[in-house]
Amino acid sequence: AFEIIELFRNFWFRGQSDKNWSSTSTLEREAEIFGIKKEELWDREQVMLKLFKERAHLYTDSQDIPKNEFEWLALVRHYCGPSRLLDVTSSFLIATYFAIFDLDKSRDSSVWAFNDFEFSCLNKSDLSMENRKKEICIIKPDRTNVRLNAQNGAFIVPFYLEKSIEEQISRKFETNFSTLKEYK
Repeated sequence: AFEIIELFRNFWFRGQSDKNWSSTSTLEREAEIFGIKKEELWDREQVMLKLFKERAHLYTDSQDIPKNEFEWLALVRHYCGPSRLLDVTSSFLIATYFAIFDLDKSRDSSVWAFNDFEFSCLNKSDLSMENRKKEICIIKPDRTNVRLNAQNGAFIVPFYLEKSIEEQISRKFETNFSTLKEYK
């Protein structure tokens, strides 16, 4: 058992109760539902963030007010709002829980593993338009909430919104993400 734990020590995991589901952020899913073009996502995200910031004091204590844009997006995710962030965990067991929690026996679930070294990021707090790069990384917030702490959580963060998370992962690893879904 310890060998397996050591093998996965530098990995992040994501559990999904249907292996055919795309690994898309809530922002991507909402955009698809409402017919918003990917080119418009940056502006839409900024408007949503502005509205959320105006009302955040109603739901959070003053000491919990985020210090940077990444922390604001993490707080939006905490309240189930649309965000470019995709939840991951450092625990294989927690990812497995999410893979089987709402499992329908007629479909297969999946647990994705992402090597931390492949997703390391230099700029962890500034997601502004001026500093964005065409990269994707995994970021763990410096400050966390109870749920994120209990889940050993972090987020896959795309810095480039015009391409889907799956497209960016495929480009980063020079592979087709959808063909990886068929690997057992």
